[in-house]
Amino acid sequence: MAIKAKNLRQEAKKLEARMQEILTSSEKALSNEQEAEFDKLHDESEKLIRQAEKIERVEKLQIASEESEEVETPQVRSVEKLNPEEKKKAEDIAMRSYLKTGSVPQNLRSIMAPTAGEKDDNSMIEKALKDLGLEYRATQSTSNSAGGYTIPRGFMAELEKAVLAYGGMWESSRIVRTEKGNVMDWPTTNDTANKAYLLSESGDASSAATAVTFGTQPFEAYKYTSGLIQVSTELIEDSEFDLPSELVNMLAERIWRGTNEAFTTADGSSKPHGIIAAGNAVYGGSTSSDTALVYDDFVNLEHSVDPAYRKMPGAAFMFHDSVLREAKKIKDSQNLPIWNPGLMAAGAPSTLLGYKYVINQDMPIFWGGNATDNDTDKSLLFGDLRKYIIRQVRNMRIVRLNERYGELDQTAFVVFFRVDGDLLNAGTNPVKYLRVSAT
Repeated sequence: MAIKAKNLRQEAKKLEARMQEILTSSEKALSNEQEAEFDKLHDESEKLIRQAEKIERVEKLQIASEESEEVETPQVRSVEKLNPEEKKKAEDIAMRSYLKTGSVPQNLRSIMAPTAGEKDDNSMIEKALKDLGLEYRATQSTSNSAGGYTIPRGFMAELEKAVLAYGGMWESSRIVRTEKGNVMDWPTTNDTANKAYLLSESGDASSAATAVTFGTQPFEAYKYTSGLIQVSTELIEDSEFDLPSELVNMLAERIWRGTNEAFTTADGSSKPHGIIAAGNAVYGGSTSSDTALVYDDFVNLEHSVDPAYRKMPGAAFMFHDSVLREAKKIKDSQNLPIWNPGLMAAGAPSTLLGYKYVINQDMPIFWGGNATDNDTDKSLLFGDLRKYIIRQVRNMRIVRLNERYGELDQTAFVVFFRVDGDLLNAGTNPVKYLRVSAT
């Protein structure tokens, strides 16, 4: 009924508009034909309005009757009271809603809370657009004035799991999260040169005491971005397609490639300090040859690291997969392989000389059989890899861009992530590298 009454009034307005045209079309009195048309339109308009009023009176009576009836109010649950399985579904709904519409239902905002953009977000987007030869224009967003939402907890957990599977540094390092991005000073000290000493009866313990000296190691918050990820409207609107999971895969690959490389090789100049960059992992020996790896190379690197670090839970080798290929062929002095495939079904990882190992594809490739390709490369790492700290500011932020690729019928998404990485080393060198000999 409500729709019919509304339609009747709209038809009446059309007739009234025509009546107005008749009145303004002549500078003098209306002609007989105009006057006859005007009267006819007036009568039809009045009739439509009277019919609409009758319908509306009936609607009011019906509404009053419905309000007088006892209605059982459904019990509304809050997100916090959902069980883990229900909360996972709610997070998926929140993420899917944001990807499709740019907004999140009000009762799911606690799952995917709004976050403020940062001053250099636009400049990074502008650069990415210029690289593609596109013009930068103001962003139109249907989310909130801050410009985006953080990734929901469940989605973030899936992303972290994917990154761990991809990136060796993310897998082996210690990850520290902070709420703010100001410089984080990590205290360090090296007291290994000081020892207990014999004290005579009634002696003064302070006479030969050496004070503990503390230092600090700073961690910044460098911003990384996935770049613009374009998604077709068909993909967004296809409700049967698991778009959030697909986006996890795309983001994980981009985040892994950028940050894992930085944590491995970056020089620390306005960027993270890679684990094999100068000043981090220190020299632990050279290979016997530049064309092949042998058993002694691994043993010498292992024992170049202090036993205290070799006993730590984070003690492990790290290398490119090409090194593992060579290691699987090596046997010890008892003609036993140094590589143990482990029992993955029982949760026992593969080992090398009894230690875990981490594959990091950003480590140098060991070519083998070639006398020049990998000379002086830092091809193997060993030590307490958890001494490498990845500092992460909050979680990743995902921003939806609605009009960038309108002519392609696509929506773009961009992710920002603030991190830093460095090896904690107070002077006792927890991680060392094996350098490929130049001869």
